[in-house]
Amino acid sequence: MAFLSVNKLALEIVKKVISNKEILNISVETLSNGATVLDFSKGSYGAGKFLSEICLGGLGIVKFTNYMLDKHYIPAVTVNT
Repeated sequence: MAFLSVNKLALEIVKKVISNKEILNISVETLSNGATVLDFSKGSYGAGKFLSEICLGGLGIVKFTNYMLDKHYIPAVTVNT
């Protein structure tokens, strides 16, 4: 039986985010207890996409799209799990 770990899947995304922190405009800090804190508050749309996929435990895909509302295109995301 295969074992699926959402933590391991999410960790792979976290590693990508950390290695691209400048491009994504996020902050990474290591605390005195060894914990790593990622601050996405000033991040780009791409950072938000990665954060969403981390929250999905690596089991979902987030894509940018738009939809029409009263003849106006509104930015949106689709989430597939």
